[in-house]
Amino acid sequence: MPSLRERLDTSSITVAFPPLPKGRNRAAAIGFCGSDPVATIEGPGNTAPPWRWINGKPEQLTFQDVKKIGATGASANQVAGLWYTPKEDERALVWTRSGNAMHGTELHPENWQKSNALACSDGQQIGYGYVKFAKDPCRALLWSGTRESLVVLTGPDPAVEVMGEGVSAGIQVGSYGGSMHKHACLWRGSSASFVDLHPEGDLVGSDASAAGDGQQVGVAWDAELAGNAAVWSGSPESFRSLGPKGFVRSGASHCARGFQAGWVGRKDRGMLIRAALWNGESEDWLDLQDFLPDPWTASWVRGLYVSGDRLLILGTAQQAVMSGNYEVNAGQAPVIWEARLRIAEERAHEHEPAVLQTVNEKNEAVPTPSAEQRIARAAQDFGQAIVERDFKTARTLLAPWLQKQATAKKLQTIIAKQMISDDRPTDCAAIGNDSTLDELRAHYIEYHKDDRTRTLTTTEEFGTWGPPSIHIADEITAANFRQWMWLDFTPDPESESLVDYCLRLYVIIVDLDGVMKIGHLEPGE
Repeated sequence: MPSLRERLDTSSITVAFPPLPKGRNRAAAIGFCGSDPVATIEGPGNTAPPWRWINGKPEQLTFQDVKKIGATGASANQVAGLWYTPKEDERALVWTRSGNAMHGTELHPENWQKSNALACSDGQQIGYGYVKFAKDPCRALLWSGTRESLVVLTGPDPAVEVMGEGVSAGIQVGSYGGSMHKHACLWRGSSASFVDLHPEGDLVGSDASAAGDGQQVGVAWDAELAGNAAVWSGSPESFRSLGPKGFVRSGASHCARGFQAGWVGRKDRGMLIRAALWNGESEDWLDLQDFLPDPWTASWVRGLYVSGDRLLILGTAQQAVMSGNYEVNAGQAPVIWEARLRIAEERAHEHEPAVLQTVNEKNEAVPTPSAEQRIARAAQDFGQAIVERDFKTARTLLAPWLQKQATAKKLQTIIAKQMISDDRPTDCAAIGNDSTLDELRAHYIEYHKDDRTRTLTTTEEFGTWGPPSIHIADEITAANFRQWMWLDFTPDPESESLVDYCLRLYVIIVDLDGVMKIGHLEPGE
């Protein structure tokens, strides 16, 4: 096989940083959707939605009206990821390209607590899920574009945890077992096809994270738990370590057309790792970090695109700096290395087979929002009304008993008084947990002796002993209680404010005859 430098013209390598949207300054690469780079970009309220660059212009991927979404993998015409419920449970998603548009489809299986799609290729999506988190083992999940297509993948012992991480051409890869003693494995669409890729010898663990063009890549750990990049060709006997001399750790995350990509590190820990490209052997490799300008001191690869004589490598560049005795992430952005191949490869096929469901096709029904989505929507609508200072609309989203307490003007006065800083909020994020109505009422009784005179409009100081710090209305019952949540309002990212949020509101979402309303409202301390 030709060497890396026989295949690739290193003098042709260029580096480009896709522009980030205004006000955003931190992002992480995901992969290529066709030749379009995809990355998650940090936003307000602890969100990091996926964006895709079309002709150099970033466009955000969306799913219905869900605010908190993420992505972890991409392929010729799909992006794999998830959305978060108000309780922060994951729900697997896939976006499929139709023209320049991306349409999201939920993959989350019914009656499962968590799921996440990590990778996609050739119309399939791979990830993991839990029927009951912390009670049941993790399962590898395989879809073909719809939740109904779900196939659960296990190892020889169904009680042992498995993780699905990569997919290509009908082959799925991941790991079997836990911690660093797990084994890299692959499937061909069923649990019965399970293959243990872990090689014989002194290695104590391995993990396969991606597949492509007949190869699988990942990492293998030695007895001292030092990990090095690894490549297989479908069997444990085909294992080869890619860890180059002079580097104590490494990992491979992607492979295509005989190339493998990932990172290497000279120290056994820390942020200073370097993006790497291999050609199948540990010493036949290229240090991509050498091509990055200052102040980018660290990098790793997240995607490969090979078509004809063109090679695109997508990674994340990082400004890893020392602050005292600690390394600090001072900046992070997606980066693209582009090179000319001396030996041209087959041109990439941009249109892989995929199951696509859209709400725009004839006879296609608009999906009914789940209860979780309706709860999130109620909180988001109320939060957005506050951001827009539309207190009349905000008041209409309150339950009748709260509307009786506060006019729109009174609501505005209460909100203004509880602002943490002078910055006006520009965005809002809703977060929920598993607190029950009985637990919330017990907390209030313990600290406030069930004082019924403490209400939204009569209380001057909130949250001294934590929420709830005002009386929970009797109209809120176990039958209509849906979710305890808090809304964090964030200032403009470009402002000079040093606060993470400028206002926090605690709410209870109630279901009144099928309509979600704000049944309890109080500012944070």
